[in-house]
Amino acid sequence: MSIPSLPRAIPELVLREAAGQRVEAVWTNGLGGTTWQIGEGEDRDFIKMGPEHPEFDITGEIQRLDWLAEFLPVPSLVSCGFDDDGVWIRTKGLPGSNAVAPRNVTNAAPVVPALGRGLRRFHDALPVDECPFDWSVESRSSLLRNPFEVSIPAPRAEHVVVCHGDACNPNFLIGDDGEVSGFVDLGRTGVADRHADLAPAVLSLGWNFGDGWTDAFLSAYCADGLTVDRDLLELYIRLWNAE
Repeated sequence: MSIPSLPRAIPELVLREAAGQRVEAVWTNGLGGTTWQIGEGEDRDFIKMGPEHPEFDITGEIQRLDWLAEFLPVPSLVSCGFDDDGVWIRTKGLPGSNAVAPRNVTNAAPVVPALGRGLRRFHDALPVDECPFDWSVESRSSLLRNPFEVSIPAPRAEHVVVCHGDACNPNFLIGDDGEVSGFVDLGRTGVADRHADLAPAVLSLGWNFGDGWTDAFLSAYCADGLTVDRDLLELYIRLWNAE
C-alpha cells in the first residue's frame, strides 16, 4: 500500500456515494485498487475499490468485520457492491490517524513499540476456538505468485492465534494517547501462526520507518516474555514475498 503520488480521477461511484462531501484518494495497492476518504474528521467514511481478485474478497471482509466487532475496534459497514469499476466496500472511519501518516513516521520511537503492542493486543483479544476463518499456510497456497517450496512447520500451540492477515503498518491507527486505536483492511483475518502476522509487520517497518526498528517492535510485542522464533519468522517473510 502507498499514498497516491499524483491526483486521481474520482470514479462516478465515489462521487455518487460522497453526495457533495470532500473526496480524497488516500491509499493505493498493488492490485490496482484505491481507497477514498469521504468527508473529514470524526464523520469521515472510506470506500475501498479494486478489481475482482481473490485477495479482494468483499463478502469475506464483511463477514470478518461482523465477527471482529465484538472484540476489537474495527470499521463498521455502510454499503458495498460492484460495478464497471470493480468491487467496493464503504465503511465508517475510526478514531485516530494512520500509523504511517507523516506525524507518526517522524515520531517513530514511540509509534513503533505502540504498533508492536497493538498487534499483540489483536492476537490476545480474539478467541481462536470461536474463529470461523482460516489463514493457514495451506489456505494461502492459491495466492502464490512466485514459487515457494520451503516447508513451514505446523504452529506450536502457544503461537496459534487469530491473525490480522495483512498486519502491515498502514492497517493500524494511532490514537491521541499514542496507542493503537483501530484495525483496518481485515479481509484475510483468520487462524494461523502468529509469525505469519509478524512477517509483514516487520517487513513494513523498513518500508515505512526505515531500517533498524525490528527489535523495538518485537520487544514491545513480547513484553511479557514471549519468544519469537527468528528462523520461523524468516520463513513467513519468504512466504509473504512469494504472494
